[in-house]
Amino acid sequence: MARNNVIIGLSLALVVVEASEKGGTLAAGAKALQLNKPVLALEFAENPGGNAELIRQGAISIRNRAELRIRLMEVLKNPQGNQLSMI
Repeated sequence: MARNNVIIGLSLALVVVEASEKGGTLAAGAKALQLNKPVLALEFAENPGGNAELIRQGAISIRNRAELRIRLMEVLKNPQGNQLSMI
């Protein structure tokens, strides 16, 4: 988990492709949310249990690739703000 904390701290945002309901990805997503980092969780993951939990905790739900691209561009345009609009 220490390595994940370093990576989260250096990152502008965290994209969660697929998180299990227990595990490191879910813990990393929760930590990023605690640090007010944008967390983008894919709704269309094959096993979306952990992703759904992160969305309940405040992650931004991503429904398709086009939406992911838009959200990532928002992060890059405003790297200090770390605030993404909720659509």
